[in-house]
Amino acid sequence: MRKDLWDIFNTTEDPYIQTHALVALAKLKQSKAIPYLLEILFGDDPDLAQRMYYMLKRAPQDICDRIQKEVQYRVSRQVAEILVPHQIRHRSHLSRLSQEVKTTLKQLYRLAERYDDILILEQV
Repeated sequence: MRKDLWDIFNTTEDPYIQTHALVALAKLKQSKAIPYLLEILFGDDPDLAQRMYYMLKRAPQDICDRIQKEVQYRVSRQVAEILVPHQIRHRSHLSRLSQEVKTTLKQLYRLAERYDDILILEQV
């Protein structure tokens, strides 16, 4: 079964099928799938990332914890990479950000389940 899922992941070009194969592997406690899952979570398709993130909620707790830890780290790093160059040091400075940057921040905050930060962004 695991080998079949890896074969599906490696041979298909369809990102949705790849995602389902990876999530199934995660549910089977295949930690080798984690780097690929993270690649999709932080990839170019926020819809696919969000869908996969919710699918992973049903994975074993140890796999979820490892993914969540890495998500928190990467989100914090990417948020800093966005905010530091814009010299955002206070909540009131957020109004200087473009809508595109705010959208990116919201997507990152959603992945990390930082809903308070999303609310703050929506208020500026």
